[in-house]
Amino acid sequence: MQQTGLTYGGLALLVVLLVAPRPSQASEQAPEKRVQFKWAGEKFFFSLRVNDAEAMRASIKTGERRRSNQGVYIPVALQVSSLGFFHEVYPVDDRADTFMNPTTFHPYRSEKYFREAGEKRAYLVDYLQDAFHARVEKRETDKVHKFKKPIPETTHDMITWLYELRSREIALDKTFKFYVYDGWKISRVHMSVVGKEDLYTPAGWFKAWKFKFVRKIVDSKPQKKNGELVSPNMKLKESNEHDGHFWLSRDENHLPLRVTIGTSFGSGEAILMKYNRDHVE
Repeated sequence: MQQTGLTYGGLALLVVLLVAPRPSQASEQAPEKRVQFKWAGEKFFFSLRVNDAEAMRASIKTGERRRSNQGVYIPVALQVSSLGFFHEVYPVDDRADTFMNPTTFHPYRSEKYFREAGEKRAYLVDYLQDAFHARVEKRETDKVHKFKKPIPETTHDMITWLYELRSREIALDKTFKFYVYDGWKISRVHMSVVGKEDLYTPAGWFKAWKFKFVRKIVDSKPQKKNGELVSPNMKLKESNEHDGHFWLSRDENHLPLRVTIGTSFGSGEAILMKYNRDHVE
């Protein structure tokens, strides 16, 4: 799949259900202890620009806590659509739904649907973290391909890693590392806090943390110890790399504000246009 560097490099950095079907709100299990999740009801709206021209609009919406037979989860929805001249050259209409554990911030399941330049693809991924693999169903126009992919037990999808980062204590010179998998390639994202800035966005002025990030592609190979699967061996592919900068607000909410990154089309930027939050009990 040909991916735009902005959509799955920059946007993925703005931004991550076991073997059961898509989770439902109904369950016959006994009620679990209520899980606290402070970002329910959030709505982010971003402008994605290439070489200073607006190319796409994106939204990230976080739902309220729900329950399935796997336990409590948080649904997160991502929508990306191209516009203007970019839409004429490379039309994009992508959607992603992620079902996230609100305690660990790891995904149970992700469903990604891509419509780009006249092609359609879908990746449906169940994350079996304790079993060190993901079950993947890749759908194309006339075929379905199912396979398993070895993954580390801390693997995120392109959305959920953001919530783990937002939950962490941030300070100058701190570093963070995430493995990200969505059904195609595994990325290792390394982030380091490089400064404090006052940042203007269309959503207003923010005091912000500035991060430097490097995203590299890695291979995973299954490993066994005493006859049982353990976390896979991860091998770096030095030739596959994105890098850029990322900003979070310097308050307790850690709002994602801006990303800059090099893309196959040129210089890319995603910037916050609007943020609001529904009241959720």
